[in-house]
Formats: sequence, C-alpha cells, structure tokens
Amino acid sequence: MGGEVRVLLLLGLLHWVGGSEGRKTWRRRGQQPPQPPPPPPLPQRAEVEPGAGQPVESFPLDFTAVEGNMDSFMAQVKSLAQSLYPCSAQQLNEDLRLHLLLNTSVTCNDGSPAGYYLKESKGSRRWLLFLEGGWYCFNRENCDSRYSTMRRLMSSKDWPHTRTGTGILSSQPEENPHWWNANMVFIPYCSSDVWSGASPKSDKNEYAFMGSLII
Repeated sequence: MGGEVRVLLLLGLLHWVGGSEGRKTWRRRGQQPPQPPPPPPLPQRAEVEPGAGQPVESFPLDFTAVEGNMDSFMAQVKSLAQSLYPCSAQQLNEDLRLHLLLNTSVTCNDGSPAGYYLKESKGSRRWLLFLEGGWYCFNRENCDSRYSTMRRLMSSKDWPHTRTGTGILSSQPEENPHWWNANMVFIPYCSSDVWSGASPKSDKNEYAFMGSLII
C-alpha cells in the first residue's frame, strides 16, 4: 500500500512539473516580439498659399574668403548685389549720361551750355554730388592760354555724351564699396572760377565766369 502511494505521488509530481513547464513554454511562445521604434516623421513640404508669391531665395556667402582673399569676397558681394538689384535681369548701366542745363544763359567760359552727368540708381535714396576741380584763370592772357591747352575745362563742346565713373563715382562695389549704388551726379568744371563767379559773357568780357550759378 505504501509503495502504491509513493508511485501515485511521484506520478502526480511529474504531472505537475510537466504541466508547469508547459504553461511556462506557452507563455514564452505566446509573448509578442519587441516592436521596433516608430520611424521619425517625414519633413513636410512647405506650401505657398495662393497669392503669397514665390518663396524668398537665399544667397549664402562664404565669409571664410575674408581671411585670405578679399578680392574673392568682394566678388561675392558684387554677385549678391547684382542679384538683388531691381534690374538684375539686365546688364547694369554703369555710365553717367550728360544733361545740358535748360537755362542756356548759364554757360561755360566760352558761352557753351553748362551741364552735368547723371547716373540714377533705382531704389536708392542716397545721392552723391561731385564737383570737378581744375584750377582757374583770372585775365585774358592766362585764360587764352588755358583755353588752348585745357579747353575741356572751359567749354562743353567736346564733352562726351556718357562717361564711366571711377573711384568714388564707380559702380563697382569692389572699387567703391560705400557708394557704388548711390545716385551719382558729376558736374564738370568749365567756369575757371573755383565755382564762385556770376558774370556772363559779353562784348566787354570775352569769357563768362558763372560757376556759382552752374551749381
């Protein structure tokens, strides 16, 4: 009897252990595999509302060029400036154009009309006025000598219709970084009076000295 009880207990123990292992195995097999992390959200493309216009285009500059090559940096500045210029699709007009004074009574030394050269820069509110220099004459003898050797400084007859500005009148940002896009007025010197006279040409005065009226 005791032997039968021990056999039954042993069989019961084996049955319990087997069932427990089966349940453990079932739990392990029934577990869900670890889920991979969700992918990062895709960047959404910016949409332009109707009537809002085109997105603003950027013009990056490489400022490392300043360290060793200023010419390269200024070339980038020029390229950027021309890209932002209102007429960037067209070639920039770098010439100053001659305009003769409508008041023909205001003249150069020889009686030819005085004038000025103008280059407008659309969008700019800055103006640069440049008065040309060139010494003076004070009597008929030295004025005659001046007229024979430096007629351009006493007459407008040979002035070109256009001229290209240089230095502070230049339209190149690398040559004129502070004023290249200003409205420019160049007033040629043709009165030989240091811009101070107000005497017209007459039978008595062979030469006019009207510099103060020209400006």
